[in-house]
Amino acid sequence: MATAIGAIAGMLIAPVVFLEPNIMAGVLLYGFAAAVLGGLNSTFGAVIGGFSVGIFENLAGTYIPGIGNELKLPIALLLIVAVLVVKPTGLFGRKIVQRV
Repeated sequence: MATAIGAIAGMLIAPVVFLEPNIMAGVLLYGFAAAVLGGLNSTFGAVIGGFSVGIFENLAGTYIPGIGNELKLPIALLLIVAVLVVKPTGLFGRKIVQRV
Protein backbone atom coordinates (compact mmCIF):
# COMPACT_ATOMS: atom_id res chain seq x y z
CA MET A 1 0.00 0.00 0.00
CA ALA A 2 2.86 2.40 0.79
CA THR A 3 4.44 1.67 -2.59
CA ALA A 4 1.20 2.43 -4.40
CA ILE A 5 0.73 5.70 -2.53
CA GLY A 6 4.36 6.67 -3.21
CA ALA A 7 3.97 5.89 -6.91
CA ILE A 8 0.80 7.98 -7.14
CA ALA A 9 2.50 10.86 -5.31
CA GLY A 10 5.44 10.64 -7.74
CA MET A 11 3.15 10.73 -10.76
CA LEU A 12 1.29 13.73 -9.38
CA ILE A 13 4.39 15.77 -8.55
CA ALA A 14 6.46 14.92 -11.66
CA PRO A 15 4.70 17.39 -14.00
CA VAL A 16 5.04 20.22 -11.48
CA VAL A 17 8.79 20.09 -10.86
CA PHE A 18 11.77 19.27 -13.05
CA LEU A 19 12.23 15.51 -13.46
CA GLU A 20 15.53 14.43 -11.90
CA PRO A 21 16.87 11.44 -9.92
CA ASN A 22 16.38 13.22 -6.57
CA ILE A 23 12.84 14.40 -7.31
CA MET A 24 11.30 12.91 -4.15
CA ALA A 25 14.16 13.69 -1.74
CA GLY A 26 12.25 16.56 -0.12
CA VAL A 27 9.13 14.45 0.27
CA LEU A 28 11.23 11.67 1.82
CA LEU A 29 12.79 14.11 4.28
CA TYR A 30 9.43 15.54 5.29
CA GLY A 31 7.97 12.04 5.67
CA PHE A 32 10.89 11.02 7.87
CA ALA A 33 10.49 14.21 9.91
CA ALA A 34 6.79 13.51 10.40
CA ALA A 35 7.39 9.90 11.46
CA VAL A 36 10.15 10.79 13.93
CA LEU A 37 8.24 13.74 15.34
CA GLY A 38 5.04 11.78 15.92
CA GLY A 39 6.70 8.58 17.08
CA LEU A 40 8.02 5.72 14.99
CA ASN A 41 5.62 3.15 16.44
CA SER A 42 2.46 5.27 16.19
CA THR A 43 0.58 5.73 12.91
CA PHE A 44 -1.67 8.40 14.41
CA GLY A 45 1.42 10.15 15.76
CA ALA A 46 3.04 10.18 12.33
CA VAL A 47 -0.05 11.83 10.83
CA ILE A 48 -0.18 14.44 13.59
CA GLY A 49 3.59 14.91 13.24
CA GLY A 50 3.19 15.56 9.51
CA PHE A 51 0.50 18.12 10.09
CA SER A 52 2.50 19.85 12.80
CA VAL A 53 5.70 19.94 10.68
CA GLY A 54 3.79 21.46 7.76
CA ILE A 55 1.94 24.01 9.82
CA PHE A 56 4.95 25.08 11.89
CA GLU A 57 7.19 25.27 8.83
CA ASN A 58 4.79 27.45 6.86
CA LEU A 59 4.11 29.73 9.83
CA ALA A 60 7.83 30.15 10.47
CA GLY A 61 8.48 30.83 6.77
CA THR A 62 5.78 33.47 6.71
CA TYR A 63 6.24 35.27 10.01
CA ILE A 64 9.95 34.95 10.85
CA PRO A 65 11.95 37.37 8.70
CA GLY A 66 14.84 35.91 6.75
CA ILE A 67 13.55 32.34 6.45
CA GLY A 68 11.27 32.45 3.42
CA ASN A 69 11.06 29.39 1.16
CA GLU A 70 14.78 28.65 1.11
CA LEU A 71 15.22 27.67 4.75
CA LYS A 72 12.20 25.44 5.29
CA LEU A 73 14.12 22.17 5.65
CA PRO A 74 16.26 23.48 8.53
CA ILE A 75 13.06 24.50 10.30
CA ALA A 76 11.86 20.89 10.11
CA LEU A 77 15.22 19.73 11.47
CA LEU A 78 15.09 22.18 14.37
CA LEU A 79 11.54 21.05 15.18
CA ILE A 80 12.63 17.40 15.24
CA VAL A 81 15.61 18.15 17.48
CA ALA A 82 13.48 20.24 19.86
CA VAL A 83 10.85 17.50 20.25
CA LEU A 84 13.39 14.68 20.59
CA VAL A 85 15.29 16.56 23.30
CA VAL A 86 12.09 16.84 25.34
CA LYS A 87 10.59 13.43 24.48
CA PRO A 88 13.00 10.96 22.81
CA THR A 89 10.26 8.61 21.57
CA GLY A 90 8.35 11.33 19.71
CA LEU A 91 5.08 13.00 20.59
CA PHE A 92 2.93 9.86 20.62
CA GLY A 93 5.63 7.19 20.80
CA ARG A 94 5.96 4.90 23.76
CA LYS A 95 8.96 3.25 25.31
CA ILE A 96 9.01 -0.52 24.87
CA VAL A 97 10.65 -2.28 27.79
CA GLN A 98 11.55 -5.98 27.70
CA ARG A 99 13.17 -8.18 30.28
CA VAL A 100 16.33 -9.95 29.31
